[in-house]
Amino acid sequence: MLLNHSFVTTHTGGSTPILAIPETAPRAISESNIVTRINTNPLRSRDDMINLLFDILIPLGIGQSEGGARVVLGHSGAGFDPVAAELEGYARALWGLGPLLASEPDHPRFRSTKAAWVRGLVNGTDPDHEEYWGDCGNRDQRLVEQAAIVHHSRRNSADSSR
Repeated sequence: MLLNHSFVTTHTGGSTPILAIPETAPRAISESNIVTRINTNPLRSRDDMINLLFDILIPLGIGQSEGGARVVLGHSGAGFDPVAAELEGYARALWGLGPLLASEPDHPRFRSTKAAWVRGLVNGTDPDHEEYWGDCGNRDQRLVEQAAIVHHSRRNSADSSR
């Protein structure tokens, strides 16, 4: 199930806003449950790595925009524009998601996630879509994020039906 940004809430732990999973979310994705699963994952096997990726993507899915092209995880100290920061939230997940989907495009745990990230790629690169990432300028963060996008796209383009 893809969760979207309407579930994002913030609360303060000291003075720093953090992403909090709402109490209305299913117990299987509670914040403490995710943290516990990540902290206790032995990271010894491929399945362990897949479980880690799945757990990391849960809060990203919560912060993902309706069109899928942006991920908002709270306030950022980044020195670039908000659209580039939201693109960064989207693109960084591709470093894990891209290789998994290239090797196992129909992995059952990632079907809705795959659809959301593909939708995000289409919308983020469409100049006529409201979630378009924008044109790149000099010293632009969008240039950095292109590496993940190109890598993911190339790994998964051998079979366009994926």
